[in-house]
Formats: sequence, C-alpha cells, structure tokens
Amino acid sequence: MGPGRRVGQARSAATEAVRLWRRLRGVPVPPGASTRPIAPPTGIPAALPGVPLTLAVVGDFGRCHEAGAECEAEKAVARLVDSWAPAYVLTTGDNNYPAGAAATMAPNLQPYRAYIEAGRFLPALGNHDWGDHDWPRAYLAQFRPPGNGRYYHVALGDLGLWMLDSDEHESDGIDAGSAQARWLRTGLAGSPTSVNVVVLHHPPYSSGAHGSSARLRWPFAAWGADAVLSGHEHSYERLAVEGIPYIVNGSGGAALRGFGRPLTESRVRDDAHHGALRVLVGDEGTVIEFWSVGGGQRSDDVTLRPAVVRHTRALSRPPP
Repeated sequence: MGPGRRVGQARSAATEAVRLWRRLRGVPVPPGASTRPIAPPTGIPAALPGVPLTLAVVGDFGRCHEAGAECEAEKAVARLVDSWAPAYVLTTGDNNYPAGAAATMAPNLQPYRAYIEAGRFLPALGNHDWGDHDWPRAYLAQFRPPGNGRYYHVALGDLGLWMLDSDEHESDGIDAGSAQARWLRTGLAGSPTSVNVVVLHHPPYSSGAHGSSARLRWPFAAWGADAVLSGHEHSYERLAVEGIPYIVNGSGGAALRGFGRPLTESRVRDDAHHGALRVLVGDEGTVIEFWSVGGGQRSDDVTLRPAVVRHTRALSRPPP
C-alpha cells in the first residue's frame, strides 16, 4: 500500500470519527452500563444432532445507549430471554440505535453480551444498523457473521436459518430477482434441514405503522421456507400467507407503536407489550411462541408444518 493511499484512508477514518462524535455527543450512557467493547464471537458452535434446541428471537431492541424507558424495556425482555436459557439468540434487526455506530454498540448490546461473546448470537441487519452509512461497518466488525456477513445461512441440527438483509442499501438487491434472492432460492432448494426459517428486518406483510414492504414479497413458501420472521414494526403480529406463518416481532425494547387497518392475512396482533419469541425445536416439531414481559405470559404460538410435509400433502390430494 502506497503512502498516498494510507493518508487517504486515515483521513476517511478521521472524517467518520468526527461525524460520529458530532452525532453522539451529549448522549448519556446509563449508569452502570459497560462501554467496554464486546468481543466478537470466535465461531458459531455446531448443534448436537437429536438434542432439542431452545432459541430466542428479539427485534428492534438496541436502545441502551441512553437511559430511559426503552432501555428498561430492552433489559426486561433480555431477562425474559435469560429465563429460558436459550442455546442461541436471534434478532430481526435494529440491534444498534440510533445509527449503527461503533460508539453505541457496547451499551446497546450489553443485555446480550454473554450470548455474543459465546458465539450464540445470530443477528439480522436492520435499517438502524446501516444508519446513514454506505456500509454497515460497525455491525460487520462486531458480529462477523458467516458468508458475506450481510446475509448468511446457519444450520442448527435439523433447523435451517436464512438471515437476510432487507435494507435498500444492500448491494446484492432486495427484489425477488436479486442476487440475494437467487442465493436464498438455491439454498432452500438444496437445504438438508427439514425445517427452514427466513429471518429479515422489513416485514413483507404488516398491519403496523410502517406497513408492508412489497419489494420483499418473495415466494418464500414456494421456495421451501416454513416461516418468515421479521421486525421493523414495534409490535407483534402473526399473519398467514401461502400456508406458512409470517411473524413480525419488533417489540424487543424500542417504544411500541399501534396498528393501522389489519390486513386480511393477519391472525394475532399485540401492540401493548414488549416481548420475545421462543422457538422450541424438538422431535415432535418446531413451535414458535410469543411471550410478553410483565408476567412472562405466552400469548401466541404456532407449530410449523415443514415444506416437505406441505408439498407431500398437496401432491397426495386427488385431482378435482
């Protein structure tokens, strides 16, 4: 590397540091919150075949860069998650408010530090993780996900997780004909796991304040997905689309928002409680539950029907 290039990189880094300082100055850190950088995972441990798994899923939660109700809600959801002793914690994005900066990463992720450092934290990118940057640098540096880091696949026993990047800045696209979508379609077609769950931030279907992200209405069920999990909306909603559940779970800490007119696909909605999903993967199937904080109550659950079962039943039906 020549001296001119090194000087240019140093100037770019200094410019970005100044921008971060200007944006974040005056933002208080909650008393007692650690600002020590969180060690990136050393690698995702393999699940043991035949051993039941408990997973937790949280979304829109990274709010502990400042003290207040949202940080307290994030910590309450984290305590609920801890009570399940999950093997892994997944996210549906917006892990690091307000703008995906390295300076806010440690306090925002503090409640989930143990899972991150153990390599048992599987995040999806949200729009706040991208922030106003042309690349989610802090996110990629912190988590170091597999593959290209922005979207990736993880197999946990007989469960396949397909973590997508739904942000408009994604260089591989977010339409059904994009390079990212082709990667997913090819992967699902050859997936060795009997249950496959797609996780992304922006909901393809939603009755919430943001509404549906029509560009992300890929034919997930036809490609072999058994469920689609998303966030972005600060509420909980379960919808039924093409025979599989679409679950919107963005109630991990950020201030809750209400619903608009419910979509015809909507089955269950909750805009009054923060909470998390518990996913139980066992010999009798995969169950996804929504639990709310403030009492630890299970308010919704759905059992997945694997694509191979759905397709077999469809083929076995007699012709009309």
